[in-house]
Order: sequence, then C-alpha cells, then structure tokens
Amino acid sequence: MSAAESDSLWPLHLCSECGLVRLGKLPTVSEAYPAEYYGKADKKFLPIFEGLSHRPPVLLETAERLAHELAAQEGRSPDVLDVGCGRGYFLKRLRKAGWGCAGIDIPSSPIPDSEVGMDCRSGDASSLPWPDRSFDLVVINHVLEHVADPWLACREAARVLRHGGIFYVGVPNFGSWQSQVFGGSWFPLEIPRHLFHFTPDTLSMILSASGFCPEKTSTWSLTQGTFGFIQSALNHADHTRRNSFLALVKGQRATTLSAALLHAIAACVLLPVGVLETVFSSAAGRGPIVAMVARKSSFHELPNIPRP
Repeated sequence: MSAAESDSLWPLHLCSECGLVRLGKLPTVSEAYPAEYYGKADKKFLPIFEGLSHRPPVLLETAERLAHELAAQEGRSPDVLDVGCGRGYFLKRLRKAGWGCAGIDIPSSPIPDSEVGMDCRSGDASSLPWPDRSFDLVVINHVLEHVADPWLACREAARVLRHGGIFYVGVPNFGSWQSQVFGGSWFPLEIPRHLFHFTPDTLSMILSASGFCPEKTSTWSLTQGTFGFIQSALNHADHTRRNSFLALVKGQRATTLSAALLHAIAACVLLPVGVLETVFSSAAGRGPIVAMVARKSSFHELPNIPRP
C-alpha cells in the first residue's frame, strides 16, 4: 500500500486542544494484526534481530530497581505485570530473579502457555483482570499506542499498582526528528495498528491525569532509532513497498527477490546514518521513542481533559 493510499484509508487527526494524534477510525483485528505480524513459530524475527529485540529498553532497569526497593521495604519479592507480554521473554527473565510475574495480551497474540510462577492471560489493557493493588511494577512497552483508550489503560495500571508503585511506559515519539522529516513515510506510524501517537508532553499529560508522577524520561533507543530511520528512509524512497525491510528481518518476503536485495543493500548503506541520527536526535531530546518511569501517587477520577 502506498503512503497516499494509507493517508486516504486511514487518516490521522490532531487534537487542537491536547495535542494528541489519533487514527481516524478503528481497524478490525485482522486489518491491524494479520497472521504474519507475529512472525513464525516461537520467534518474531530472524535470529540476529530477535536477539536485539530482547534487549531491555531504556529506563526499564531503573523501573525494576525502584519496584524492587518498594517490595524490599515490606520484606517480600516484587510483583510485575507486563501489559502486552507477547511471548513472555521479559517475564521469564524476572521470574528467574524471583519476581511474581503476570502478563496480558490480546487474544490473537502468542502468549506463553501456563508456566510455574507466571500468570499470563488474554484480555484488554483497559480492563485488567487482577484485584486492586496487586503489583509493584506495571510495564506497558510499545503497547499504549495500540489501545483504543490510553487514558483508561493508564487508569487501570494505577488501579492494580500498590501505593508508590512504578509504571513504565514506552511509545514511539511523534515529536522526534524522524517523524518530522519522514512524515507519512515514518515507520512507527504503523498504520493501522497504532491508534494514537504521543510526544513527551502528551504522554506526561495522560500519566499525570491518571494518578502518576513522572520521574524520569528518555528519548534514547539505538536499536529502534536506527531501524526506524532505515525503514522510514526506504518507505520514503519506495512508496510501493512499504515496510518491506521489516518483512525481511522477520524472514518473510513481501516483494520481489531483486527488490528485497536492493532494500537489503540500501539498509546497509543507511545503517551508519541511522546510528548518527539517533545519537544526535536523542541528545537533543528528539529521539525516536519516549520512555517514562512514573510513580503512583494517588488514584483519582480522570479530570475533564480533552479526549479526541
């Protein structure tokens, strides 16, 4: 699908009052998450890229440390909920460290089978099936942009967190240099999967309105920034084969062999440029993602802020 066709079928709307950007209409599950989205078997990407995708995102170790300190004050092991747990790689790592682990993802996602010490369920981020004050840490990493009501998802995170609990959120940065330069070719638009697009200011607004005090913010991600730059540049250069490099790293082939080879060569050429852009844009606070660590202060009714 070309960028022009995407703009026509899936328009984006900017809220003039709160600054949030949202998709003009909701896609069906099959439109947003076709079978190839999840990769093959127990892997989403080819081995080298799969390993890179499992590296802890920026600030997550900080969030884990703060949650561990909170639980240690009461002499117990910490409990974590991963919203959008996927195959459970993050949870399996913390389970080995002695954490109590729970996860949730949409029904079409390949969540882990029942494992000792892991409570993974199918469901919705806006209606978490756990009691109030069950967790020390809630993680929503590159999931909030997928949900139809990010306010409700954040309020649910606040509900299931203990007082003083830690909330980690990571989303693509709509205020990044890459977004501004590539426009409709920007890879993290992920039309039609991404329903909302955030900047540091709009994400902070939602968290503050949901009972959280943001403590740390970063826009740094070398892996996502470099890949996003490469794929966005390829999208801009070849509108007819959108996200074809992504298909390649998943072991799929969404185009002809000659075009796939050309995109692979172009990706190698763009690699150092993507690294440099990520370093400089992040240093300027305009990097490819927004990661925030926030602490639950108190749970309260959502104020009457604009909701597009």
